[in-house]
Amino acid sequence: MLKSGHKRPSTPNKTKLGSNATDHWRQGVRETVLTACTDGSLNFSIKGGSDNGEFTYVSDIVQNKVNYVSGQLSEEDAILEIQGQKVAGYTQRDVVAWLNHCCRNGNPVVIKTVESGYFRRSGQSTGTVVVSTVVQRLSVERRHAQRVEPWVG
Repeated sequence: MLKSGHKRPSTPNKTKLGSNATDHWRQGVRETVLTACTDGSLNFSIKGGSDNGEFTYVSDIVQNKVNYVSGQLSEEDAILEIQGQKVAGYTQRDVVAWLNHCCRNGNPVVIKTVESGYFRRSGQSTGTVVVSTVVQRLSVERRHAQRVEPWVG
C-alpha cells in the first residue's frame, strides 16, 4: 500500500512503442463487399477451416467474374468475419453455409479478411495457412467478450 504523498511509478505502454505497433495484424484487416452472380455463384472457393487446424481462406478467385461492390479479395486471404459474424474457429463447411445464407437473394455480403502474410506458413506445398499466435489472440479476445460476471445475491 502506498503512503500518502507517494506516487506510483509510471511505466510506459510498451504496445505503443517501437516498430511492432505498426505490425499489428489488425491494421491489415480489409473489408470487401460483394454480391452473388445471377446464377448464385461467388466465383471463388473457401478452403481450410478448423477441422484442418487452419483459418478458412479464400482460394481459386476468378477476379473478373466476382461482383465486387467495394474492396477486393486476394488469394489465400484468411477470413475473419462474414456479415459481422466472427468465423475464426469455424469449419470450412460452416463458413460456406453461412456465406451462402448471407448472400442469398442477391443481398450484398461484407467479408473481413487479413492477408495471409500475417501468419506463419507450414512447410506444405499447398501454401496452407497455419493457425498461429493470431488465433490465440482471437481466442483470448473471444473468452473475454463471453465472460459473464457472477451473480451475487
